[in-house]
Amino acid sequence: MKVESIRRTDARRETAAAPVLETLRNAALALWKQAIRATQRPPRRLRLCENLPLGDRRFVAVIEYEHSRFLVGGTPGSLVLLAQLGNPSPNGASSQPEPTLAGEAPQ
Repeated sequence: MKVESIRRTDARRETAAAPVLETLRNAALALWKQAIRATQRPPRRLRLCENLPLGDRRFVAVIEYEHSRFLVGGTPGSLVLLAQLGNPSPNGASSQPEPTLAGEAPQ
């Protein structure tokens, strides 16, 4: 067999296998993407923005749920909503004025 005929038969084998390999590659890629989507968690809607321990197992915390923020206080025996804070905006500033304590002049 001549070298030229061997090269032609090898070239025919590669072109015949190319569509099968491409189909197999596409199927593997689709399966991989499906596996990635299945393992991704949905975005969290509840998060702890800040927490400040006050000692003796007491704390105050800013909690965000979806697009609302809350100031809560906690002790070993209770959890109390202290204030509903303004909605956070993309630049970190509040869209509503921050609540003031009783007897304090607004800023």
